[in-house]
This record gives sequence, structure tokens and C-alpha cells, in this order.
Amino acid sequence: MYCSTCGNEIKDDDAFCQGCGKQLDTDQGSESQHSHPQTSVTNYSHSSSQVPSKNHKTYIILGWVFFGISILFIPILFGAGAFIMGFLTYKNNNDTHGVILMVMAIAGAILGSLLGMAAAPY
Repeated sequence: MYCSTCGNEIKDDDAFCQGCGKQLDTDQGSESQHSHPQTSVTNYSHSSSQVPSKNHKTYIILGWVFFGISILFIPILFGAGAFIMGFLTYKNNNDTHGVILMVMAIAGAILGSLLGMAAAPY
């Protein structure tokens, strides 16, 4: 069986399409007809660079954790990680949070670098 939205092959017992995240009707093995409109979380383009929305909160959490670590430990590495998580959050239709996370990642990398230089022994 194939998904009518993205064309990805799906198993009969899957509840969601692995390619686009669309909910499937598990009783009949075909896609359900929703009477309610789709939310912005599931209404994204179906390109191969997109990641299903179930990882959306993971990007936000990892981004803020990386930001916090970048202030104290290896600011360039963890600042870049926080920036990437912010970008992925931005790409998953959470524009405001993604931009804030990207700006804070840059600030954290700069602040962490300055703190590291200030704490370095002469």
C-alpha cells in the first residue's frame, strides 16, 4: 500500500506514514478522511530534507541544552549544534522559536569563547 500524500510505501499495520507523517486509518488499512483541518505542525512540504514533526520538540530541547553547554564547555562545537537545532526548528514551521534559538546559539558561542579566554591562565 502507498501513501496518497507522498507516495511512500506503508505497511498495513502502520498508524502514520513514515515519509510524511500523515495519520492512516488502522481499521481499514487505508488513509482516514479527516473532518477537521490539518494543523500547522503536520502541514509542511514533503521534501526529502524535512523530518517528520514528531522530532520537532527534540530539536527545541537539544537546541537549548546545546546553548547552555556552549557557554561553559567547547562553545564553538555546542554553539554550532544549537544553531543547527534552531535551523531545524525553523524548517519545521516554528519560525519564531527557530530564529530565537539561532540568535541565542550565536550569542552563546561568542559569550562562551569570551568566558574561556577570560578564565585561561596566563
